[in-house]
Amino acid sequence: MVLVGLTGGIACGKSTVARYFAEQGAHVIDADVLARVALAPGTPGARAVATLEVRNPENPEGSDVSRYGRDRKGSRPRGGSGG
Repeated sequence: MVLVGLTGGIACGKSTVARYFAEQGAHVIDADVLARVALAPGTPGARAVATLEVRNPENPEGSDVSRYGRDRKGSRPRGGSGG
């Protein structure tokens, strides 16, 4: 058995190559699909992520720590500028 991993940047053709491999009979495991399932709303994975504390990259000293998540409208992370 040959094991192949596809990596690369956005829009570089990973999905196209994966489709081609599938057409040739390969078994394709799409990590993006697995992540969407694991982090779907209401799942243990989503609840675990919601409890994480995220440090402000503009203040790496850590005095500005906010909870991971979005405001009620979902437009920006809580405590962020939304920029």
